[in-house]
Amino acid sequence: MYNDVLADIEGAMATVADLTLFPSNFAVQTDCNPQYGILKVMPTNGTVVAHAVTKELSGLVAVKLFVPSGQGESKLFELADQLDTALQYKYLNNRTRLGASYLSIEGPDPENSSLYSGSYFIPFTIYKES
Repeated sequence: MYNDVLADIEGAMATVADLTLFPSNFAVQTDCNPQYGILKVMPTNGTVVAHAVTKELSGLVAVKLFVPSGQGESKLFELADQLDTALQYKYLNNRTRLGASYLSIEGPDPENSSLYSGSYFIPFTIYKES
C-alpha cells in the first residue's frame, strides 16, 4: 500500500510542468534549481474495516515549495493552483483518494535568502482489499 500511494502521488505530480520535485532526503543544488519542491508522503493512520476485508491507510502529502525571492506570494499561489489541478479531489490509479488542499506561506528561506518558501498539504486515503 505504501508504494502504491507514493507511485500515485509521484505520477500525478509529474504533470505539473513548472515544478521540479525532489524526494525529502535529496540534497538539492539550489543554484541549478531556482524553483522546486520537496515531496514528502506521510502515512499517519492505518485501519482495517469491513470485517478485516479492507485495509485503509490515510495520511498527508506535503510539498515544501521554493521560488525565487522578489516575486511575492503570487508564484507560490500559482504553483499551488497547478498542484490542485493535478491532485485535489482526484481518485488515482492505485485507488488513492485525495482531499482538499491548503497552503502555508512561510516567507524568506532562512538558509538561502534568494528563495521564498511555502508548504502545500493535501490529505490522502487509500483502500486495499485483503
